[in-house]
Amino acid sequence: MVEINKSLKEVQNDITKPFYDDNKYRALVLTNNLRVLLVQDENTDISGASLSVFVGCQQDPEDLNGLAHFLEHMLFLGSARHPNPGDFDDFMKLNGGSSNAFTDHLSTSYYFEIKNESFEHALDLFSAFFTCPLFDTKYVDREVNAVNSEHNKNLLSDLWIRYHVISSIARNGHPLKKFGTGSIETLKFEPEKKGIDVIAELKNFHSRYYSSNNMFLTLVSNCNLDELENYAIKYFSEIIDKNVARIDYFNEFQKERPYISIMESPEDGALESMVYLVPNKDERKISFNFQIPDLRKFRKGLPEMYFSNILGHEGPGSLTSALRKNGWCLALSSGLNEMYSANLFEITINLTEKGAREVSSVIEYTLNFVNLVVKNEIDMEVVSDLEKLSQLVFDYRNRPSLDETINNNVYALANLPPLKEILTFGNRIEKMDVEAAKYLKQYFDPKNMFILLSIPENKALIEDERLKDKLIYDRHYNMNYLKLEFGPEIKEIISNISLSNASKFGLKMPTKNNYIPENFDLMNTYGGNMQLLPTILETPGNPFTDRIVAYYKPDTNFRTPHGFSQFFFFSSSKVSCELLVLDTLTSLTLSKIVTEEAYNATIANLDYKISGGYTLQNSMNCLSITISGFNDKMHTLLKFLIKSLVNLKNDAKKQQYKSFFEDALEESRLSVRNSLFNPDILAHLTSYYFREFYSAYTPSKEEILSVLNTATYEKLCDHISSFFSNCLIRSITVGNFNKDQARELVETVTVEELLSSCYSDVTKTEKAIIRSCIDLKKAIELDPEIESNKIILSKSVLNPMDKNGSVIYSIDMGEYNLKNYVLLELLSKYLDSNSYLELRTNQQLGYIVHACSYNLKPAIGIYVCVQSSDFSNPHVINRIHTLIDELLTVKLSEKLDEDQYKILVDSEIKIYSNKPKNIKEEVVQYLATITNGEIDFDWKNKAIQILENLTYQEFFSFTKNLISRPRIIIQSVSALDNKKNCEDITNDFVPSGFTVIKDFKHFSDTKALFNITA
Repeated sequence: MVEINKSLKEVQNDITKPFYDDNKYRALVLTNNLRVLLVQDENTDISGASLSVFVGCQQDPEDLNGLAHFLEHMLFLGSARHPNPGDFDDFMKLNGGSSNAFTDHLSTSYYFEIKNESFEHALDLFSAFFTCPLFDTKYVDREVNAVNSEHNKNLLSDLWIRYHVISSIARNGHPLKKFGTGSIETLKFEPEKKGIDVIAELKNFHSRYYSSNNMFLTLVSNCNLDELENYAIKYFSEIIDKNVARIDYFNEFQKERPYISIMESPEDGALESMVYLVPNKDERKISFNFQIPDLRKFRKGLPEMYFSNILGHEGPGSLTSALRKNGWCLALSSGLNEMYSANLFEITINLTEKGAREVSSVIEYTLNFVNLVVKNEIDMEVVSDLEKLSQLVFDYRNRPSLDETINNNVYALANLPPLKEILTFGNRIEKMDVEAAKYLKQYFDPKNMFILLSIPENKALIEDERLKDKLIYDRHYNMNYLKLEFGPEIKEIISNISLSNASKFGLKMPTKNNYIPENFDLMNTYGGNMQLLPTILETPGNPFTDRIVAYYKPDTNFRTPHGFSQFFFFSSSKVSCELLVLDTLTSLTLSKIVTEEAYNATIANLDYKISGGYTLQNSMNCLSITISGFNDKMHTLLKFLIKSLVNLKNDAKKQQYKSFFEDALEESRLSVRNSLFNPDILAHLTSYYFREFYSAYTPSKEEILSVLNTATYEKLCDHISSFFSNCLIRSITVGNFNKDQARELVETVTVEELLSSCYSDVTKTEKAIIRSCIDLKKAIELDPEIESNKIILSKSVLNPMDKNGSVIYSIDMGEYNLKNYVLLELLSKYLDSNSYLELRTNQQLGYIVHACSYNLKPAIGIYVCVQSSDFSNPHVINRIHTLIDELLTVKLSEKLDEDQYKILVDSEIKIYSNKPKNIKEEVVQYLATITNGEIDFDWKNKAIQILENLTYQEFFSFTKNLISRPRIIIQSVSALDNKKNCEDITNDFVPSGFTVIKDFKHFSDTKALFNITA
């Protein structure tokens, strides 16, 4: 036990942690009542810190919505100790660090991570924001614009709109009824009209809530705990304790609930009502929302988990299963939306078109199942399973990533657990609070519920003249919605709820989970001469051994009973859009077939994923099956998945699976259509266009949609038969397995029923098959000597209401080699920090600004991406073009001298050398090399060697050479682009030497291809 000194009120070293977690922990309470968690990770090369404040947008003043979020933006702009507003960001970027912040209903969190050697100075900079922030008035307009850009990014997001509507229908005067993001209207124009001084209000808000007793700090580093303790005291003891009182939200709920009945107040009420929205996407969702009190007093026993487990279950007899069998449901989720002052337990269902048409039946099934759960006694078998799994998942937990560790603050801050239980609290149920679960049943009452229905078919209702006086207009999102008392049909459904109805619908409580692991023995010997990289696993006696390339690596790092195994089925058929679509539909259909049985495995921390075709990272004529988690029952799950795949291939079983295919087809059409017409983030769609233009075989979204519209179950069945007649299998197995167990997994996959004709038509080599799958020869090669290889390719934003535009400005480096790629990665850090500072912070072009390298083997390069809702695309292109030329030429030596270069290289080495925290993180670095036709599991160490030997002059020469390389600009242009700010740039502006190309495919087809031999 550390001796408590004058700067500490409490110290706890004996913190309960997972069995194989070799991190060291200490929890503190400083004399200013700041609670602190210290984590010593001896193996990390990257340190991190997070500070959370228990204040969020619910505390916004009534006439300054968005103030908490605005404060989050303003806080990082200089301090009395370090007045330059760019010091923190500059130091982060130069030293391979990153930082971010977020604001939610009742908390605001700030965090960073950086290489170990730079940790203390980063803490000095970071802590000053909480002890002596400047809040310089000259940055107010700039940061209001940044908040507004963030809001504009979300204007057409159905997710953000649903959250906002749920807040808006709370009773008048409740703190939930706020617009948390804020905008230029709420933070500038409206305050100006009312004579409100925003910066004065911001300082008052900060003074009132930013108190050390209202904060929680986490520090993670390779430093020993005593050093970390000294850092906490030295840098954070000066935060003032203003003794901010906590609201007892449980009692507040009992006095006056957040939502009241629409019967009580037609205007202010929400309970017993249906809220009708028209989504921007082509999607159909219904959510059942039950208000429940603040559960923190019950937190140790986690009673809500009982209800989320049963109501969200997907096994036989579950609500999900019954809805799917009727063709009404694509997906279902349930759980607590925890806002403390206004908790909602939500059951959300993604509806099919049929489900939207027959929504009354969906409501009837759902409410009868809720009634079944409420009326039955608490199922102690379910409780026992939840307790056991909770214990196992915690005790054998994979080591959390740095992000997960430093961002656990909010939960600890909200619940203030005893310091000894700071890791277990809310993460491990020693004993479920059954009495609390019984208590919660009363809140699952239809009278304590509102339903939110968001479907395109609501448009007719919204436009119905007879309901015009009931329309609710939301000015923040410029949309209308309806809130109506439950109609006669729903009232009748509610009055007829019964256990006999639940039985008639086939609804049942969950059965015992047979996937709960029982064997936790460690299979591998640690220490000594360990196998550090995957090697080929011999499979003697396997009749398909000439079609298998299996890689295996035992766990040498983590000492946990976990494993990871992924199998790739590559087909040698010539790749085409139709085959990619059929691969995708095969994976989705199989995923739906196995859900009922395999869902229990996912609850038992044994995950699986089936993917294929255009959903893979590189569009490939390939099917992939992945399983990960506790290794004990992994073989059982894999055997079931392969059996289901065999049945899908079996003529006798085909017809019974047709409904699963139809759901997969509808889901695929919706997904592709929405990503094309209503993308969540336009920059992601522009990035897809970039890959479509450049990479292997990436079909256009329009091509995919066209093939989906002609897809049939008969085509799928024919495809499956032909697919497995000429495939090659590659696999990787890593974790708590010996060689015999790894072979057993391979043998489970290579069964005769699946691969009986696998080798009959295969004559290509393994490498040739994989190259055929991803069609590497299709990648275009741009000639730097040809002037026309400076081009702009344009796509129109298809949603006429979306004012966002997006630009990717890329420089092509030619064919991949590791050294050039490492140089591009290094350069991207320099380019990213300066692009963000200039284009986002200074010029305020948009909320999304970043630079990165790309690796579309064999083509590599670097690009800058900007998404803007305020400035026209020509203006954005001009600004990027000007900045890139400056950063890569005249400003390179000024902004990155030799000393700064050495710091940058050292930071990059730390990123490459930082050890994975768990098996999944380890496997990620192996997977890319398996799917690109070249195996190099040791590429990270080779990259480190390149960086260690790289001179400043080599880097300078490389960058200079990049200037003359081909440049490609891909842009998505809004229909409203000519109405946006363009300053002095005309709408037809094109940078000197660039040519505008309108036909992607024609241009690509005229270009030479990389000459890669198979």
